[in-house]
Amino acid sequence: MINEAVPAKVKEYLAAERNEEPNYTGLLHWVNTTFPLGLTKEKAQFETRSVDENTQFLIEKIKDAYERKSSHEEPTAVKSLERYIILNAIDRLWQEHLYAMDALREGVYLRGYAQKDPLIEYKTEAYDMFVELMANIKNEVLNNLFRSTSNLQAFENFLATLPQFLLREHAPTAPTANAPARSRQPQPVGAMAGVAADGDSAGEMTLDLPIRRSMPKVGRNEPCPCGSGKKYKNCCGRVA
Repeated sequence: MINEAVPAKVKEYLAAERNEEPNYTGLLHWVNTTFPLGLTKEKAQFETRSVDENTQFLIEKIKDAYERKSSHEEPTAVKSLERYIILNAIDRLWQEHLYAMDALREGVYLRGYAQKDPLIEYKTEAYDMFVELMANIKNEVLNNLFRSTSNLQAFENFLATLPQFLLREHAPTAPTANAPARSRQPQPVGAMAGVAADGDSAGEMTLDLPIRRSMPKVGRNEPCPCGSGKKYKNCCGRVA
């Protein structure tokens, strides 16, 4: 599965079959969001290799990562998990494919208004949809290989072996003695509302405080509190 899906993705991003600029950033993003490799632009160096060399480089990295993941689990459990992932992807995507084929079959006759043969259009588009189905199955299997486990403890052990530099870059720094935690520092209302202490705007967020009355609300049909003897709605309430 890895040997089939990875080359197609590399060609897609590096435009091996089209006269377009290679998308090295997109390929790097796909690799890091699909596999736990933690590659950086400096480590990957896609620009220095050909398409085939990049394909072989990624396949070796992915297989090595999957072997490390599998080493923390029972071999029989890994095989059962792989079968489940593949069958689940085929079952779900095949159902969606059948629904799409039904929709195509019901509306393909409209192509005749454009002077096109509906039968030829149906065969051509059905083939393209089947090719897309096979590619989607392979991609979903790859996405779930590293996101599924037969044993939670084994998965935690595998996560402990992954590169941690990405987590450290985005993790909040721990408070020190000279710099106490931000949550412990009292903040004025203006700061919480996105307004600086000197009155300058520090953001678009505003704080709308509830309006509190200095005296109880007077009903419209109750006597006016001014002492006129009239109902509130016919006296001071008329102005309000």
